[in-house]
Amino acid sequence: MQNKNKSIILQNLKESSAEWTSGQGPLSDIVISSRIRLARNVEGIPFPPRAEQAELKNIFDFSRQVIEEGSLFKDSNLLLLDELTPLENQFLIEKHLISIYHAREKRSYRGCVFNQKETMSIMVNEEDHFRIQYLLPGLQLNNIWKLINKIDDEIEKKVTYAFSEKEGYLTSCPTNVGTGM
Repeated sequence: MQNKNKSIILQNLKESSAEWTSGQGPLSDIVISSRIRLARNVEGIPFPPRAEQAELKNIFDFSRQVIEEGSLFKDSNLLLLDELTPLENQFLIEKHLISIYHAREKRSYRGCVFNQKETMSIMVNEEDHFRIQYLLPGLQLNNIWKLINKIDDEIEKKVTYAFSEKEGYLTSCPTNVGTGM
């Protein structure tokens, strides 16, 4: 994980373009970009809409630890949305790094992890503990699946996900239950 202050992180974002907007991917004359998103929650901890402040802080601190220790996150940054202005949150929405819901929610310990290429982001404590997304230019769903699956596995090495043999991955929104995709 990059150890920079939020001003430097945001300035670097302002000066960069996301790789997924390059128009250089397979079939990019037809498909602008491809995205896969996974929703994951930690077993035994209430999902963010029902969690206490201490539980949200534990999830945020855990995400910081995973990012700092994980080999897949060496070029990544972590921002605490509570520390950002409404304009800075709007900027992250426009960069497709966070959702409108994540920016507008008043809950504490909301975070965003993203890599320098802006192809990977993880919303921490949105509707679910982790909303992992990966975007690439053109039609690249198979490549994205391989990449996002590695990230998912890296996180799952350190935590047990909320999972039911009958229902699959458990999420805040019923439409995401199952694969979490």
